[in-house]
Amino acid sequence: MSFVACMAVFSVNATASDSTFTADSPLSVGVSAISDTGYEAGISSSLDIGRNWNTVIGGGVSGRVKGMDRNGDGYMDSPETLDFGVSNQWKYLSDSGLSLKFGISAGQKGSKGGQDGYDSNTYSIHVPTVAGSDPWGSDIVSRYFDGYAGLKVPAGKDGAGYFAMSAEYSYGKKNSCVGSTVYNGAGHSASASFSYHGKIGRSHEVAVGMCGQFDNYDEFLERTVWNIFSPLTQGTDAVYDYGNAGIFGSYSFRYGEKVSADAELHGLWYSGHGFRLSPEISLGYSPAEGILLRASGARRLRYSIPLAENPGVFMTGKQFVGDYAGQNLEDSWSFGGGLEYHFRFGASRNTCLEFDYSRVQYVSQTIVDYEQNNNAVWFYALDGNRSFADIYRVGFTVDPLKRFTVSAGFTYTDAKIELRGKGLADKPMTSKFNGNVTLEYATADDKWMFGLSASVYGPCRVYDFMERLEDENGNRLYPGGMTPVYPQLDARVTKRFRKLELYVGGENLTDFRQEYQVIGPKGQDGIINPRAASFDASAVWGPLAGIKVYVGLRFSL
Repeated sequence: MSFVACMAVFSVNATASDSTFTADSPLSVGVSAISDTGYEAGISSSLDIGRNWNTVIGGGVSGRVKGMDRNGDGYMDSPETLDFGVSNQWKYLSDSGLSLKFGISAGQKGSKGGQDGYDSNTYSIHVPTVAGSDPWGSDIVSRYFDGYAGLKVPAGKDGAGYFAMSAEYSYGKKNSCVGSTVYNGAGHSASASFSYHGKIGRSHEVAVGMCGQFDNYDEFLERTVWNIFSPLTQGTDAVYDYGNAGIFGSYSFRYGEKVSADAELHGLWYSGHGFRLSPEISLGYSPAEGILLRASGARRLRYSIPLAENPGVFMTGKQFVGDYAGQNLEDSWSFGGGLEYHFRFGASRNTCLEFDYSRVQYVSQTIVDYEQNNNAVWFYALDGNRSFADIYRVGFTVDPLKRFTVSAGFTYTDAKIELRGKGLADKPMTSKFNGNVTLEYATADDKWMFGLSASVYGPCRVYDFMERLEDENGNRLYPGGMTPVYPQLDARVTKRFRKLELYVGGENLTDFRQEYQVIGPKGQDGIINPRAASFDASAVWGPLAGIKVYVGLRFSL
């Protein structure tokens, strides 16, 4: 996998307060304020330079001035944050059809959470139960830089074929201190491809090419945990080089709007794992107007880095056991199908009913197992055991009245994993289902827009060590080892002027919150002891922040 994919990389895109931009105007500026002391601001510009060039420049900053502790357990539910980033993209299109695109982006993301007053330089693990000892917390900073370039050169007088070349580079660095854990990661990722694309008649397209990717990752870990009777220090300091290279080919067939078929095959050499074939196919068939049947299947191969991809393990007092230092080539197969039915109903000519099914079956997978021992996190490969997820989805969209859209969806997930000593079990902390209904209305002149979204989230199986947890009244938090079903409600109103747009909205208006997200024994001061081996602040399955209200504006030329 690319290193940046496993880092907490900041994007200039905002959250639901939506001070984001499509960058299709000479200047767009947006700012917003959020009730949890959050803020967002961004600016972007899209400029045409002559007949052939276009550039887009953008930048943004967002953050939270102060961390919040609504449940009063002494630990912040929402950390203090500061994120910023900039980007610049260029596109060139000649009269002959030659095209060039390139761009860069860079940014930083930082967060501070846990208890007030945390200082990684003074935090001590050697006072396991004494009240008033050094506060526990987290201080994390991630930085990144990305660059890319792509060239498309027409081939042949009729323009039916072309050569394509692309290259990408990314650099990411993460420095994190969590309690007595120091984790630093830095990596470079570079990839390139060269291909030829051509047409055969009106219905067939083919492509052949070669590609490769190289990753370098430098990982450092040093942590101390309280292991029953004495402190235990663990760590790693290593550099990993891995990558792949090979050839690929693809074929596409179109028969009007009735039949479509796309097939692709990669043959790549993976460092340390040899040659692997990765096929992919997707099919579409329309037996009658308004009806579309779909089917697809693919093999996916990716390198995983256990610690970088599972930062929640640092938020525990648990000992690490197994192969947590290194990388693994994960191997999975996915396939599925679906049905779309479009018909006239209400004010809409394109009312849509959808049914989808997909399955992911792992052949090789990195497992991060919290359930071998209450005071340890185990890392190991799947070793041929079963791991899969079946996902069923139904969706419906209709305009019952002009400018009024109703959409609804329901997804059921059956995710299973075979853990050592436990057998096949529901994948922990994975919701069984979720459903949503969204209502959107706009006035005839689009001067006012209203939106309302209601969602419900189904239960998930908690880790074994959570099954016995109780509230202050002695009631079980998770009867039957399952989390409760909970709702969420979001709303938004937007007012448009000629060049200005004002909006106000709210998230999680039901104010549902996971009350007990920090787990562990309490010390003499009544605060959960972060130096205990059973301490865990990573077992999050629901919203922590409660109601969030925001207001903002966007200005565009």
